[in-house]
Amino acid sequence: MKTFHFLIAGSLLLVGLCGTSCTGADSEQQLKERATTFATLYFNWQFSKALSFCTPESKKWLRYAASQVCQNDIDTLRSKEVAATVHVAHIQYAESDTLATVRLLVSDCWYMGNSDMQGTYLPQAEFTLPAVCRNGQWLIKMEGLPRNEKKSRD
Repeated sequence: MKTFHFLIAGSLLLVGLCGTSCTGADSEQQLKERATTFATLYFNWQFSKALSFCTPESKKWLRYAASQVCQNDIDTLRSKEVAATVHVAHIQYAESDTLATVRLLVSDCWYMGNSDMQGTYLPQAEFTLPAVCRNGQWLIKMEGLPRNEKKSRD
């Protein structure tokens, strides 16, 4: 009888560990979806909705971004005909299966990342976001505001 209980407990533990794993095709698809959703919300300045796709310690960065929005930026965003769109270009995993860096291509975004925090329209931009897997869920881990990494033609 003890062996039976041990076998059941071991099976449940194995199923639980597999369910929280951050490796495999399903995990990569989840990471792509969560990074795309987070970035789409972020670059369309829906900061409160983006909160559920990032780590709790990222909240301060979303609050900071929201605090920098001025009425002119809001009016510009509302007048845009096309919302910002996001495409995952590449995922780089760290040696650990719980850390990754997601490179995104973003189109038609109103970007607030200049030193003066003034909104600027970017037809095309590249951003890299760190991600961490916690309890089987990929989350964006903001360590600052996203920065445009696309090289200018100048």
